[in-house]
Amino acid sequence: MKQEEYPCTKGLCDQPSIFCCVVILVYQQNIFHKTVAGLEYLLRDILKALLKKELVCFSRESVKKAIESREWRNFDDVYIEGEIRELRGKLSKGDPLGEKIVSIHTRKPLTLVYEWERFVSREDSQRFADRKGLVEGRVKEAMGKYEIDEFLWHIWDRKVAITNLASHKKITAKRDDEEILQSVHLYDPDKEKSQAIMENESSLMSIMADQVLYVIRVYVLLPEDKAELGSEIQAYFEQKLS
Repeated sequence: MKQEEYPCTKGLCDQPSIFCCVVILVYQQNIFHKTVAGLEYLLRDILKALLKKELVCFSRESVKKAIESREWRNFDDVYIEGEIRELRGKLSKGDPLGEKIVSIHTRKPLTLVYEWERFVSREDSQRFADRKGLVEGRVKEAMGKYEIDEFLWHIWDRKVAITNLASHKKITAKRDDEEILQSVHLYDPDKEKSQAIMENESSLMSIMADQVLYVIRVYVLLPEDKAELGSEIQAYFEQKLS
């Protein structure tokens, strides 16, 4: 095993640990940012509607025809925006899908009314499932209480493992496990061999590798006549799920 195969040495075990923690922060502040996640959900539902109503088509034959006729070059965000506007024109007044289209056009984000984040042991995933089930029940209650269409609510959940492997998973002799090959290693020049960072007791990752970050959020797109209910709904969930 050559030292240059791995970028970290025995004296640098804290640096890769810090890097892994920074990755979590990047997810939280960018990829999992509450506004970004909410708008992605809205756009997803609108695109699903475009496909269902056949305003856009991605079948093999239609894509092949568009490429051969060179119409495919016109397929861009401007084209999709035009189809979204056409879809909006076909919807009846008060249609929840229309509310979502208006939200995208006016850049009016969903309201985040509840958020639960916990580091949970890999062995205790049932805790996350139980919490999600409880949240789903409270959301159904809130739909009736505030008379907001089910289509305007969204439960967003994610789980993020800081490392692919738990600290107790040892390196195999054949080293053919893809997760092991991709994990960060520390090279010990005295023993002339490497060790997965999560197996090194002096590394923060030896602790964090056994934890998973679970996130549950509840979003609601408030209709214009209920726009002032955001704080009240947040208080409702805080009371019911505290």
